[in-house]
Amino acid sequence: MLVSQRRQRILERLYTERHVDNNELAAEFGVSVDTIRRDMRILEQKGLVTRTHGGASWVEDWELRTGLDRDPLLRFKRAIAAKARTLVPLNEPVALDIGSTTYQFARALVADPPKEPMSIITNDIRIGSYLKKVPGITVTITGGTIGDRGYLWGLLTKRSLEILYFDTAIMTTSGLTIKEGLTDPHSEVAEIKQVLIANAKRVVLLADHTKFGCRHMYHVADIKKVDMIVTDDLAPAEVLEELRLLKIRTVIVPVSYNE
Repeated sequence: MLVSQRRQRILERLYTERHVDNNELAAEFGVSVDTIRRDMRILEQKGLVTRTHGGASWVEDWELRTGLDRDPLLRFKRAIAAKARTLVPLNEPVALDIGSTTYQFARALVADPPKEPMSIITNDIRIGSYLKKVPGITVTITGGTIGDRGYLWGLLTKRSLEILYFDTAIMTTSGLTIKEGLTDPHSEVAEIKQVLIANAKRVVLLADHTKFGCRHMYHVADIKKVDMIVTDDLAPAEVLEELRLLKIRTVIVPVSYNE
């Protein structure tokens, strides 16, 4: 892997997880901790990260300054979301999970509004606020505690979702492996995702290639709980084959050669 590729992957991890550990990155990329520290120094000089003891954090004010359009995975997420827009029945209640890819799904709905009335439930304030402008879409936002990135969590969020049922839950994930299934680094996020999956007839996962092979502390769901995965053409072939053997429908969107 080239140095530039490794630093890009580090930024992608940081954008998703907000904090990374130098030792974990060194093991993941097969380089020394000193090499990762040098990467972090360069990225900090560019104003992209803030170094911390043993790792680094995403620069929140840089994100606010530049907006979601600076997401290094934006074209993958937009393509995945646009494809999912054509695959999900929209005349049934739909739950939208938190996340930048589900936000892109919301953007796809705004660009191409459904022809029939649609009901959406979400615990992402950004998504709910964005969709309220679309005629014909009824948006329900759960109660709860507001997180740093505009999502809602906590007991009120969980209780709100436990009494709601929907035909499709459109989910995101921080990590996906065949053995551990869907995982997340935050317990409060994992807990809400579990309720969304439990109360849905159909689970559609939107996951770009960087989520495959990642495992985090908190278990969300077994992979067999997912009915369909929409991903891009950089997803690892060996995992895609295992998904095929498990009879989990996987839709691959060509993105990598479309600049």
